[in-house]
Amino acid sequence: MRSKKNKTYNKLRKSVKAGEICIVPSDNRLIEMGEEPYVNGPKKRPAWFRLSPKNGIKRCSGIKDFFDIGITIPAWTTFRFVPDELTGRWDVHAAQFSVSNTIFGADFFPYEMTGECPMTGVRSIENSPYPKLVTPYAFITAPGWSTIELGIMHEPNPNYDIVAGIVHTDFYHQINVVLNIKTDKEFIIPHNEPLVHLVPFKRTGDFGNIKMMDESDFKYVYGVHSDVDVLGPTESGWIAREYRKARRLS
Repeated sequence: MRSKKNKTYNKLRKSVKAGEICIVPSDNRLIEMGEEPYVNGPKKRPAWFRLSPKNGIKRCSGIKDFFDIGITIPAWTTFRFVPDELTGRWDVHAAQFSVSNTIFGADFFPYEMTGECPMTGVRSIENSPYPKLVTPYAFITAPGWSTIELGIMHEPNPNYDIVAGIVHTDFYHQINVVLNIKTDKEFIIPHNEPLVHLVPFKRTGDFGNIKMMDESDFKYVYGVHSDVDVLGPTESGWIAREYRKARRLS
């Protein structure tokens, strides 16, 4: 039995190519009910961004590229967080499937794992633990590829932050969602609300050095990209157009 399991697992791992992320649900109903993760892109940008002024934030290529990279994991159920006034803990309630093989649940990292730190400084209950939402998916990337886990960065939540991290998903396939809760009031995370932004990346591309130059070199670099001449200070808007052009060709 174990030999068959190992063979199936190894075959699955080998099927994942560079630049892909394989997601295995613990229950197919997650997909059937529309909770599945989705690839980010122009059609998946937030509604508030699509409705923003044409000549405003929409023109920022850096923000658009950030929205479009990686995938988004929506909340796979409605979570309700209730503070316990006596213990300072959070009771986490979730609508769950009534099947034993579905991995749903919540755990906690105790306050003592960090003690007083910048994250606890924004809390109303400073010494409360960190709830950990156990994702009902496994995530697999190709050898040498890891995954950055972020919150929904341009939509700050007054109740919680996602504790960011990196998981080496080529050999460890669980990405849990750790919350730093800031409020002291009961709140919910609605079903299907965007919850986590995942960005796979190639570990071998990591850099280890900073090369510092002299201020005398700045004038040769500022306002330049590799295919155009130095830009003058009066050419407003030209940099943005050339950036978008180079971005399309890259």
